[in-house]
Amino acid sequence: MGYNDEEIEEIEKFYEITIKDDLKDFFRMAGRSDGGLLGKIGLLFYKNWEVRKRCIFQDDFNGECLVKNKYYTEVNCYPFIFFVEDNLYYFVTTRENSEFLESYTKKDRVHCYNMKTQELTHTGKTFNEFMVDLVHKTNPNLEAGEEKMGEMINIKVDDEDVAGELEEMKIIGSQEEKILEQEEAEKFVLTEDAKL
Repeated sequence: MGYNDEEIEEIEKFYEITIKDDLKDFFRMAGRSDGGLLGKIGLLFYKNWEVRKRCIFQDDFNGECLVKNKYYTEVNCYPFIFFVEDNLYYFVTTRENSEFLESYTKKDRVHCYNMKTQELTHTGKTFNEFMVDLVHKTNPNLEAGEEKMGEMINIKVDDEDVAGELEEMKIIGSQEEKILEQEEAEKFVLTEDAKL
């Protein structure tokens, strides 16, 4: 079960990415459900996170992992994380940046960031090649198992779930914390002003 073209356009707007080629085909055919082919492997597509939570997760990854470690080329090519396994974060770059024409910055290429070593590697695979390998590793007999489903354009907000899941993923919602601190500071100022 996937998304239609209008929904894919919404996803592009929400996440500020470009979905084309392999990734677009995937979103059309399996964007909402893995059909039970991935076994216990859970892609981020199938987590029932709200748009806000997904954006915070992606922004924190970009800032805390890529920018902090000077992987500017990849940030400029709009990375989109789709799979996390232990300390390995897999993402595709969704836009080509004309300033960085090296083959590894081509869109649809899968990259892997190691959270422990803070190293970035390029798998040498396109998104489709990576997904085919993942299915063969996790389900070599292609037997239908428990189906995983998720929604990428859910815009409901639940702050407690956002913070908990981000902490689980080992990326602290630093932007979320800054927003809460700012809100608390504003409340304090308003309260003090009211007393005067």
